[in-house]
Amino acid sequence: MGMSENVEDAGGRMKEAAGSLIGDEDMKEEGAAQQDKATAQKKAEEAEREAVEARKEAAAHQERQDRT
Repeated sequence: MGMSENVEDAGGRMKEAAGSLIGDEDMKEEGAAQQDKATAQKKAEEAEREAVEARKEAAAHQERQDRT
């Protein structure tokens, strides 16, 4: 998880906890939404890293094929 996702997740957790503590359902839901956003961003970053690696692997295979 990147730094911004960690901050987003922590902020969401604090907001959700504060909403629970004071009985503010909107604040609680907003905090949960922030955490969901952080999770989605993390998944997107992981998918992009995997795609980059797959492109590198494909390029290596193509280079090998071109040499033969």
